[in-house]
Amino acid sequence: NAFCFDLIRENVRNTQISAGFRIIDENENKIIIQNCVEDTLEYAYAEMPEKTEVLYRYFCGDDDVMLENILKNINKFIESVPYGEKWLDSVVSQLKDSSFTQNIKKNFFEKLSGQFYNAAEKCRQALEIAESEGNMSDKNCIKAVSTLENEYQYLSETADIFKNQPYLISERTGFSFVTLRVKNCFPQSAELKIKALRDEYKKIFQSCISEEYSIFMNADRDINAHIEILEIISELIKILNHKIDEVKISKNGLSFSDAERIALELLSETDENGMIVKSELARELSDYYKVIMIDEFQDSNNKQNLIFRLLSHNGNAYENGDNMFLVGDVKQAIYGFRLSDSGIFTEVMENSAEYTENCSENAYIKLNMNFRSSEEVINFVNFIFTRIMSEDIGGVNYEDEKLIMGASFADTDKVTEIALIEDNGDYENASAVWTAAKIAEMLENKAPVCCKDGVSSRPCENRDFCILLRNNDSASAYADELRKLGIPAYLEETSGYIQSREISLMINLLKTVDNPLRDTSLVSVMLSPMFSMTPDEVMEIRLLDRKASMYSALCMAVGEKFSADEEKSEPLVKGICLEKALNIYSIINELRMYSASDTLEQLIRRIYEKTDFLSVMQIYSDSEKKKANLRILIEYAKSYEKSSCGGLSGFLRFVEKSSSLGNDGFRNGSTSSSSENVVSIKTMHKSKGLEFPFVFAGNLEKKFNTKDITNNVIIDYRYGIGFILRNPELLTLYSTVIHRYIGGIKKSKLLSEELRLLYVALTRAKDKLFIPVKVNKEFKEKLSLTAGRITAENGISTDMAGSANSMLDWIMMTLVCSEHSQPLRDICEINNTAVFHDNLEIKYTPADISTDEEKNLSENISEKTDFLIDKDKISDTQKSFDFFESGYDFSYSQMPAKLSVSEIVRGDEMPQRLKRPKFIRDTQALTGSEIGTALHTFMQYADFKNLASNPENELDICVSKGFITQKEREHIDIRKIKRFTGSALFKRIQKSSDVKRERRFMISLEDINTNNIVKPEYCGQDIILQGIADLTFEENNRIILVDYKTDYVSSEEKLADEYRNQLELYKLAFEKIDEKKVECIIYSFSLGKCIYIK
Repeated sequence: NAFCFDLIRENVRNTQISAGFRIIDENENKIIIQNCVEDTLEYAYAEMPEKTEVLYRYFCGDDDVMLENILKNINKFIESVPYGEKWLDSVVSQLKDSSFTQNIKKNFFEKLSGQFYNAAEKCRQALEIAESEGNMSDKNCIKAVSTLENEYQYLSETADIFKNQPYLISERTGFSFVTLRVKNCFPQSAELKIKALRDEYKKIFQSCISEEYSIFMNADRDINAHIEILEIISELIKILNHKIDEVKISKNGLSFSDAERIALELLSETDENGMIVKSELARELSDYYKVIMIDEFQDSNNKQNLIFRLLSHNGNAYENGDNMFLVGDVKQAIYGFRLSDSGIFTEVMENSAEYTENCSENAYIKLNMNFRSSEEVINFVNFIFTRIMSEDIGGVNYEDEKLIMGASFADTDKVTEIALIEDNGDYENASAVWTAAKIAEMLENKAPVCCKDGVSSRPCENRDFCILLRNNDSASAYADELRKLGIPAYLEETSGYIQSREISLMINLLKTVDNPLRDTSLVSVMLSPMFSMTPDEVMEIRLLDRKASMYSALCMAVGEKFSADEEKSEPLVKGICLEKALNIYSIINELRMYSASDTLEQLIRRIYEKTDFLSVMQIYSDSEKKKANLRILIEYAKSYEKSSCGGLSGFLRFVEKSSSLGNDGFRNGSTSSSSENVVSIKTMHKSKGLEFPFVFAGNLEKKFNTKDITNNVIIDYRYGIGFILRNPELLTLYSTVIHRYIGGIKKSKLLSEELRLLYVALTRAKDKLFIPVKVNKEFKEKLSLTAGRITAENGISTDMAGSANSMLDWIMMTLVCSEHSQPLRDICEINNTAVFHDNLEIKYTPADISTDEEKNLSENISEKTDFLIDKDKISDTQKSFDFFESGYDFSYSQMPAKLSVSEIVRGDEMPQRLKRPKFIRDTQALTGSEIGTALHTFMQYADFKNLASNPENELDICVSKGFITQKEREHIDIRKIKRFTGSALFKRIQKSSDVKRERRFMISLEDINTNNIVKPEYCGQDIILQGIADLTFEENNRIILVDYKTDYVSSEEKLADEYRNQLELYKLAFEKIDEKKVECIIYSFSLGKCIYIK
């Protein structure tokens, strides 16, 4: 994208855009497209009534939402293909080509015929098993065999009839499968195989005879409908794109897809034969570039690929040049939802030869060595994917791509662990509960992590763990379970920003400022923590005048005029209610006055200052996340004002429209950096390129999202566009041969991408993999059928791999028949199934997630019941209470359970930090304390790799991510940062391979010698000491602890004396935790030097 934007800027005279154009963000782009789609349809209804009537007949019922979505989906797709409008015309031409449509019908017929024969073959296999393993002297067994014989005869005849005279199939739709009783007629293994095979062929046959056959017989009708529809849609798309271009030119902005399209237009021309050729600019550039290096090439789309070819030396629109260096792995092509096309990479590989020293053609070098993962992880990954991944499912033959271990590891427990969690329905998030408990156990036991030298190991810490999920739906459940155990976790939430409590409240307040007559918004604000009115108080004000607006009632409550012609009166409420009402009324009206002249950024900052809203967020357990969201709202407001002059009303409409279209463009504020010692919770997509010692692959049982296959419109670059159409007479929707044909291709691509995503997830692990599996009745039944089918087919066929509905299905079908999976078969009660010999080493852990209290619940209830009815026990208990009262020193009840380092060292001498009075906060700049806090925050999140070379840029990045505000950034003295980065201490930090910032710790006072440091009453007590170190780093097997101080001081001695005891406690704590010597350093930003604490 950067290349395309630069190319446009350098050649802007050859485009319709003006110099100085801006980049349009995702939200604004969505709104532009939505508005233009609506305008296009309005235009079409007025100017093209006959054509829109056709579309309305096929797609619309009570409204035209379905038609709107079809236009948006097609427009989105053609943004990823070169010359999108021409491609759309070619789709219509392709459907008019009888050879293409005949090929589709032929393929559909052959697939359907194959399915009929497949059903018959599976029935034959079931019959063969029944005849060979059944007790033919048993009456029920004879009846079962007879039923299977009848079914086989019927299915075989039907398959033959369809192959030779398909139109006669309609006469064979009345057949029904009778109940087959096989229990106790056959050995259990045979019973399992027969049941699995019969379920499969019944499902196949019923689908073929009912829906698929009808689609095939109406193929010609549906193809003609597609031609008629696409000719009209092609015309509408051209109108739509013209309207979109007009809007963007007027705004002087481009989206990322626009940049690629315009870059392609600059680099290409069409010759007299309609062929795409290089433009003069492309010829210049292809001679200029010596080598074109492209990383992650498997994730490129067709438009990008054409740009690469046009830029390459001796290349053209149809072939790569001779100076392209491509790096990629088709097994990691996981961005199909962004319209990337892994087939491009596959095609390049197919047209290349393996590299040799003297080769003169395009060549490839396989990089199968894996330098990330342990042998145990690699063996497990290879075991799974050699059995599942193929050219049909996955897009590559894994046997040729197997990983080879390239790194060495210390001798630790690295065997893949599968937790079999008995799921009785008591826990909605059973996997999350087990995962959190396992991580806590490993942290407590200091599970070893292999070091980079491949020989030594170190104790694990929070950052060594990563939980990988298919999406973020259950991420908060994992984070909650970890937090319950005192383990910090970080998850990057990518959605739900506008719906979050704090942002929803801010939007409601802005709506109230814009128009106080919005009752719902005003009541929401009144009841919020911002103003803390109770429901009773709001009701008291509401009842002053039920028919008037809430704002009018508020005016009456405080005795103010609602309109100019009214007189002021006495307040109608009293006491605390009046006090709160006056506060709300005065703030709303003051903000309304400022909104006329303030920018949006100024208005939002004013709200934060007037209401102290950021401080209010401290009442929530996720206060840092909420504050980060509030800070980034300022950036969204600034971004809006740069692109629009709509003011507050326009911004609110923008947010509302964005929310209605899906708010993916509003990212949540950042609350963590990569340097923090927290457990990471990530989606599998976000984990690509990362690595962690311990990976937990959670919620693998989640069903695949097949929305792209079942959508009313599905699109494929090579095969065109297929629709589900509406029958206007029957008011029903029906699939078509084109939709079903493309759907089959898309399903194969979806399964391939999901399998590749699983591969990416599992290969993130360095030391060890953990896979939690919920075992319930449904799981056991499904795995039993899977085992039976594998036994019957003597392995995992492509059809079977293609029948998976979740990632867990793939893992279980490879493991269930492994010789090392007896614990899995035992818990699922699977007997007499095939067992395949392999070299897999795996650990199954039966997991019980109940707490000790829950395990003993019934016993405790029984004891308590006996206690209540036993008078002797009542008497005994009373005596116990008497003894308790006489012998217990209640002074200990006042002893705190936890203390911070500052509290325990300085106690009552700690100065109280008072909040600045409102009238001062409104008029003055940041205090020294606030500036110091901002500098601390910056040092927490700044990237030390780039800090010395460009501190200004790091400050800007921290502002953009919401870590600090622009106002705070302006008050941070850049000279102080430069003095720090120029110090010997900073160079020592940079040389260290183990740097940790904001390192939290908790330790019992009983475990460290605190004599002469803390108050006598605290010594030896079971009190938890907690604190946060600004920065620690390891050097020569010692821990160097750095404490930043921003206080203004006159001498080093004064600063050292003030914080000596505090750092001594830090030193004792970390020496106990890390089992290494600790050196303490204060870095004073005021003095610009280090102070070494002896």
